[in-house]
Amino acid sequence: MKRYIDANKIRITAIPFENINEGVFFELSDVRRAIEQTPTEDVEPIVHGKWIPRWVAGKTVWECSECRTSGSHTWKRCPVCEAKMDGERKCE
Repeated sequence: MKRYIDANKIRITAIPFENINEGVFFELSDVRRAIEQTPTEDVEPIVHGKWIPRWVAGKTVWECSECRTSGSHTWKRCPVCEAKMDGERKCE
């Protein structure tokens, strides 16, 4: 199961991750333990979509590629499924 963590919240022997410099070394087991003890973040995957033009009764109607809701092609998100309208991602 995937766990999402904020890397800046990882603490190894009370040293915040962002403050570690090149002269500090840790055992791999210390790093693993620190990652396992870092609290998970509550995240949801971002759905990417695009507005698809449809020709209906002599005019263009725009539909969400994810839920087929009609909307404006200028909207940045679908108001129903909240897909981010920046085009479909082909590789993830």
